[in-house]
Amino acid sequence: MKKSRTHQIDDLAQRFLRDALPPTWVINDHFNDYAKDYLVEIGEDNGELTGSSFYIQLKGQEKAEFSPDGSMVKYSLKSKYARYYLDKIRDLPVFLVVVDVNQKKGWWMFLQPALDATPIWRRRGSTTVRLPADNNMMSTALFRTAIDDAKKWMRLHHPVSIHEAVAAHKERITRIDPRFDVAVSLVNDKPIFNLLAKEKVPLTFSFAGNRDEIARKVSDFLDKGALVEFQPGEVKISGSKLFEQIEQQGCSLQAKVSLAGTLSLECRDMEGRELARLSDVPGRFTGGQRELWFEGGLANSPLALKLGPIALGIGGSVRLNLDLHRWNGQRLMQLAYFDRLSQFLQALPKSTSTTVECQHDGNCVFSATLPLQNLPFTSPLACYLGSLSNARLIAQRFNVNPEWTVEAFDGDNQETADELHAIFFGNGRTRPMPHVRLKANCIRKTFCYDVAKVASDRGFVRLVGDSRYTWFGQIVEVGKLVHDYSEMSIEVIREKMPSTPHKSRKGRKKIPSNKDTVEIALIGSEATVMRVQSEKGMSLEPETRLSLLSERTNVTLADRP
Repeated sequence: MKKSRTHQIDDLAQRFLRDALPPTWVINDHFNDYAKDYLVEIGEDNGELTGSSFYIQLKGQEKAEFSPDGSMVKYSLKSKYARYYLDKIRDLPVFLVVVDVNQKKGWWMFLQPALDATPIWRRRGSTTVRLPADNNMMSTALFRTAIDDAKKWMRLHHPVSIHEAVAAHKERITRIDPRFDVAVSLVNDKPIFNLLAKEKVPLTFSFAGNRDEIARKVSDFLDKGALVEFQPGEVKISGSKLFEQIEQQGCSLQAKVSLAGTLSLECRDMEGRELARLSDVPGRFTGGQRELWFEGGLANSPLALKLGPIALGIGGSVRLNLDLHRWNGQRLMQLAYFDRLSQFLQALPKSTSTTVECQHDGNCVFSATLPLQNLPFTSPLACYLGSLSNARLIAQRFNVNPEWTVEAFDGDNQETADELHAIFFGNGRTRPMPHVRLKANCIRKTFCYDVAKVASDRGFVRLVGDSRYTWFGQIVEVGKLVHDYSEMSIEVIREKMPSTPHKSRKGRKKIPSNKDTVEIALIGSEATVMRVQSEKGMSLEPETRLSLLSERTNVTLADRP
């Protein structure tokens, strides 16, 4: 009987793997498992097992295939195995190890994230896995770091295992002392226990150590509600079995107050008159027995507030954070809490003082008067919100509701909003237009040459026509607008003469087109000013009006605006 070359390669690859891994690591063969050759448990240098395990799928080759630049080792993996590794194995990472048995070299690759990043293999029979040539099996330290990172990746992408770990912690704690409920969370892979007493639990705290250092820690722990680290022997807690190990092991403790509350802001002018109020901003008071902080805001809006420390005899601060990007993705007419915020923030720069008041259960916890109007961003923000208010009125008038982002509401869209607001909600928009030059094509058949001759001297010109604006990337039809220009003259540039009549094939004469035009120029001076208004409600007396009929607009000459 002859041993096949395939079996020889498998044996050589297995020998290489066992020689490459540290002798303290335990390699368990998976003879009857599908697509997982080994379950490996990591051992420390002193031989102590860590309980941290991972899978290895081993592939031996007579000659490993490299990428053209030699930076990658290529291996073709069947898609059925790829689906199994990514979709089914949710507890431990799977490492593919490729061994060149002739060169006696091996390389590794953590498979799950590589497969997750390129899902195109799901539509194919196989995928090419590229193992970095730097992932050499001889570098145990690099391999160990990759395994630790792989374990973290698995926990992040398969949180069921995290939930099970949290449930186990909670069950153990409530079994030791059923007087407590507990909320367990993981922060940086460390469990954090938030104990909630379901009944009165008398506890006795005893502190020992350097007098000044312990006094500082106790003050931070009780007065400020800070998270304080106690070394072994510094604190002893009696009254519950949950805390029996603290004296020997040390721990981090926090006794934090957490209460729901509200904050109100009221700005006033120099005479003490109220200009605007932002009431009942929800939040929480946190801290200790003597110092509290308030943090709150309006959900899905830019506003976030932090105030504190609130305590007798010490100074504090108010941090007003306004992140307009929190409105990103919301519709213009549904910006969260816009009216409340806009009214207050537009009034703030005009105020001389702002009263801040915190309440809990309807009772005032803290009150102070602060000069918030002096913050550097108040005036620019008020101007910005004014343009945004104009934009909302325009959106309502023309029945549009675009998606809003800070980036979309750029200078052009702000200017458009302000202009349309002035036109439809104010007295029109006026701007200097020195030396403006406009061209228009008038229908020759109805063109009034005598009027054009009169208009060669500078005077007042009115253009009336349908208008449209591009706003937030879409066309908005706004109807007829009136553009008034002062200090304008009219000049006939050229005429397009009618076509010469000729006979068609059937002998009929061709009728000249009524599109034969006269091109005119409207020319401004240094002092020309343009004013744009809505046509609605506007009229001119007959004796003040002379018209040059154009194709799309009505060009009107008048004695006065």
